[in-house]
Amino acid sequence: MVTAKEIPPGGVGEIKATFQSKGTQGKVKKAITVETNDPKNARVRLSISGKVIADVMVTPRYINFRNVDKASLPAPLQLEVRVREKAGLKIQDVSVDNPYVVLEERKRSETEAKYSVSLAEKVPIGRLSGKIHIKTNSKKSPKMQVHCYAFVQGNVKLTPQVVSFGVIRPGQTSSREITLKGKAGESFSVDGVKATTDAITSEVLPGKEGESYRVRVTYDPGGKTKGRVSERLTILVKGKEEEVLEVPVYGNIHQVPMPKKNP
Repeated sequence: MVTAKEIPPGGVGEIKATFQSKGTQGKVKKAITVETNDPKNARVRLSISGKVIADVMVTPRYINFRNVDKASLPAPLQLEVRVREKAGLKIQDVSVDNPYVVLEERKRSETEAKYSVSLAEKVPIGRLSGKIHIKTNSKKSPKMQVHCYAFVQGNVKLTPQVVSFGVIRPGQTSSREITLKGKAGESFSVDGVKATTDAITSEVLPGKEGESYRVRVTYDPGGKTKGRVSERLTILVKGKEEEVLEVPVYGNIHQVPMPKKNP
């Protein structure tokens, strides 16, 4: 908030800023841009920094294993939970809701806990997500969650892993392609493609038989004029073992203004 929109020469004004610390922890830095009619200082950038001391400190705030080869699982990632000891806070429970995410305790006291987070040996192929639930006796943050992500690949590599149509114009279909490629010496076939909506159709295009394929994905908005697309495509692959590959499909339906023609 600015105390005055106009400040005369030699005058003084104040800028009052409020920082919402909810959901943040540790060192933070924010910036405020001030626009003026001073030709030498048309834009002035002000920095605000500080340290948020939260009741519950969780590091990191999310776990992402990214792309994972099922035959060679990644090393465990570390998770640390701390509470303010002087405030009389205690860690009550730490658990995970996905059986394929392994949480192993390394250190534990009432105010500090350290864990290693890894993927189970029999983790299924495809996109994986789970949540680590943290419970404390804090009134401000009694429950916290750490989201866990991974994309597990088997013998078949999928590119891209997410289909984004971007902006979909009403009444116009949009298409994208997915490439499937097998490991050297491992043949496979595409046995089927299913979608969570009839608005999505797919076509398996020929490639190198047994080695690679392309899947053309088309979205038809039908009579929709606006709205967000959030669907899922399931590709059934058969090789040494059957694989189920799930691909999120996103997009936004809305009319894009046409550029004005110069007279």
